[in-house]
Amino acid sequence: MELDLELDCDRCGRRIEATTRDLAAQRIVRCPNGHATELVDEARGGRDMQAAMDDLERALDRFGKR
Repeated sequence: MELDLELDCDRCGRRIEATTRDLAAQRIVRCPNGHATELVDEARGGRDMQAAMDDLERALDRFGKR
């Protein structure tokens, strides 16, 4: 389970689509115009959020809710 994120490209302002998993892994994503943007998770918020989503997914699986 992951959340979708929408960011603006620093170079052209176009919308970039990424996920919390992309942020946690600090991946490089590209806007529709091809500009590369490196996702930086300085405060570990993305990693913590993704870990919480993974925990929730496991809990729902254990309870048979998925």
